[in-house]
Amino acid sequence: YEILRELGRGAMGVAYEAWDPKLKRNVAIKRLRAGETASDEELVRIRSEAEAVAKIDHENIVKIFDIGEEEGNPFFAMELCTGGNLSTR
Repeated sequence: YEILRELGRGAMGVAYEAWDPKLKRNVAIKRLRAGETASDEELVRIRSEAEAVAKIDHENIVKIFDIGEEEGNPFFAMELCTGGNLSTR
């Protein structure tokens, strides 16, 4: 994935817009803010979140495309939703 820009930050993670060169599409990448210093609890939480979302097939829920780790930083790639953020809607 090629990171294009930061989309936002939450209590646990950072979201980026990224380019997926394999499938030639833009995606959203979410990774832990703690990176390689993430606790076991945080690692379990991000994996659980990705697994839970991946099981859902609904038009109002983003799709998970991939989960992985880059240089000790866990991440997941998901459908990119454009058009602003929920707090402004």
